[in-house]
Amino acid sequence: SNEAAKMGHAPLVMFLGDDVELKPGAVEQVVQNFKDESIGIVGIKLLFPLTSTDKSRPAGRVQHIGMAVEIHGNPIHPLVGWSADNPKCGISQDVWAVTGACFTIRRQLFNRLGGFDPIYGLGTHEDLDLCLKVRQNGQRVYLDAKAQGYHYVGASAEKLKVSFPLQQNRSIFMSRWQNSGQVFWNEVDFW
Repeated sequence: SNEAAKMGHAPLVMFLGDDVELKPGAVEQVVQNFKDESIGIVGIKLLFPLTSTDKSRPAGRVQHIGMAVEIHGNPIHPLVGWSADNPKCGISQDVWAVTGACFTIRRQLFNRLGGFDPIYGLGTHEDLDLCLKVRQNGQRVYLDAKAQGYHYVGASAEKLKVSFPLQQNRSIFMSRWQNSGQVFWNEVDFW
């Protein structure tokens, strides 16, 4: 992703996982948010695919509306499985972080912050790390609930039969950020 981001010149870079399908108008909706110079990164509302038969990935329900920290200090996806039409799931707002499955960032900011830290290896927590760097830089991390897509969570890993180093990457992330003042219980913001 870092190498690909160096190839372009557009002022914005959208990172889009190969297991995400955008709904019509999502890109245009995201771009509108960057008229506000205080916004550094924008994520979108992601839903589980309508074709899902997996009970842990309920069809058409919320997968991502921003990230938060639960009371024990663990990053979570609040309101997972809620109805996409629930008013709480339709709020566009500043959030602690957004998932790397789909977000857009100002190219200049991405480059200045050094992009994704390769220490995380095979993808988890590098998105959270970048979001906290954006916040530490004084810019906002924003979730636009009007911009939407479907996230086939983990589809690529399942197809390729690879696993993510979740515990290792969580340890790296927490050792870097737990005493920074950036990891604080904020799950209640969604309730």
